[in-house]
Amino acid sequence: MKNLKKMSVKFYLMLALSAVAVLAGCKDDEEVVTPQFPDLKEQTVTLTETTDENGNNVFSASLDITFSANLDWTLKSDAAWCRFVNGEFKETTASGKAGDQTLKVEISDESWNYTSDDVAQITLQMGETNEVIYKLVRTRRPFTDMVVSDSEGNVYDAEHPIVIKGGRPSDPSYIEITVTSDFQIGVLAEELPDWVLLEAGDENGTYSLAFNENSETENIKYPISIERGFSIPFAVNYNGEIISESIPVTYEGLDSEYLSFSPSYVSMHNVSRDGKTITASGSTGSGNVTYEDKLETTILTRNDDYEIVKIVQKGDYMEYPGMDPVFTPTEYELDNGTNLEWVSVDKNLDKVSFTFTENRTEEYRAALVFVLPRQLYDEVKDNLMQLVDDATYTQFTNYTVLNVYQAAEDPAVPTVSFEAYVNMGDGLQSFTSIGQDNPVIENPEVVTENSYIASFEKYFFDAGTIYLKVLEYSSDMTIDLSNSTNLEVSDIDGNKYVKINSSVVSGDKITVKNGDSVVAECTIMVY
Repeated sequence: MKNLKKMSVKFYLMLALSAVAVLAGCKDDEEVVTPQFPDLKEQTVTLTETTDENGNNVFSASLDITFSANLDWTLKSDAAWCRFVNGEFKETTASGKAGDQTLKVEISDESWNYTSDDVAQITLQMGETNEVIYKLVRTRRPFTDMVVSDSEGNVYDAEHPIVIKGGRPSDPSYIEITVTSDFQIGVLAEELPDWVLLEAGDENGTYSLAFNENSETENIKYPISIERGFSIPFAVNYNGEIISESIPVTYEGLDSEYLSFSPSYVSMHNVSRDGKTITASGSTGSGNVTYEDKLETTILTRNDDYEIVKIVQKGDYMEYPGMDPVFTPTEYELDNGTNLEWVSVDKNLDKVSFTFTENRTEEYRAALVFVLPRQLYDEVKDNLMQLVDDATYTQFTNYTVLNVYQAAEDPAVPTVSFEAYVNMGDGLQSFTSIGQDNPVIENPEVVTENSYIASFEKYFFDAGTIYLKVLEYSSDMTIDLSNSTNLEVSDIDGNKYVKINSSVVSGDKITVKNGDSVVAECTIMVY
């Protein structure tokens, strides 16, 4: 019996150990599951006005969030205004089994403020691990007690920007704005764009806005679109809290009809025949200004958008001793692509330069050049001659940038002169070859070219026959004699001579012509 009792105890002990071994083996065979968390998602929520079950106007929004969990899970929202909808209940926690999940979330206006956006973080917990899987951004509460408008009743908001009109240099164009609110109104100066010139009126919430010419970031010439993202931050003090409302602002650019240039070349500028030197004549006693190779100017107009118009001038050009030349235009002709090729224009944004070609013709050339802003050009492009029409030209004088005249190439003037010869019986000999001075000199009383006096003492005619050789004579010339008795034309050895008879008297004249033009003349004087 005693042995049996000992065996029974041993038997049960072995059974217990076996059971423990089996349980341990089963536990080792179980698979440990690691939580798999979804990627973080961020979403912005804007509240809209609705009516609750009691008929009250409230602001709220709802959305579905989705995720997948591989273990039993729990969700937690860290914001009271962000709750999970579970039937009739709305709670900041939710839980469920593994699998794909979709939960409805309601965003309320609880603790909704005017100054900043709020963020709710939704945390997913599986096992002992948790991660934030959603960030929901509730945009700040709009401040509805502020209305921005102008004198015509236009209301400005996020979709309707304030448009600053295009002014002119030193002459800004203002737009008058009124901001209405039950609170004191101001502007956050540190957030105001530096190109906006803002002047507060005498009454609360009244402002004048224009483009600030002293801007360090923007140019008065160029428009500024809403895409640039500029705004004016109007603000109120609401129960000790500064609430701002940023209204978008844009700029039209410079006045569309405005154009100026510097320097101007509107007074007559004379271009040398080779086109390389340009001289501006000053008033009497003030001297001239000379430019080499080209003229340059800088254009100021909206968006650097302008057109060059060239017009031919025809008229009278008179030069007076001791005075500046005067050109008086009498008719005009529009540039047709070839008649003003001698005036070249090079445009580079707001820079314009003018150069001129050589004038190899025997006719002068003159031109007017206009620079027109785009809008004005489009208005007149079908009738550009009104720029110089007597009835309308005064409207466009401020757009005249260049007035030039180029002299013609001088026609070739034959050089004809005279040389005295004597025949004393042994053929023609020049006066200089027999030791005499040539008696032909330029006529000091006549300023035209090739005008001479031939002076002879009477005893020369006793020594022989006197001849005047016509130097540089050509076949297209003719010789006229004032007295054919005292003078006669002779051809000797292929040269033209005028024989002077002893009956010659002072004042007899030899005239050489080319057609109707006088080429040279020589007056005979006898002592």
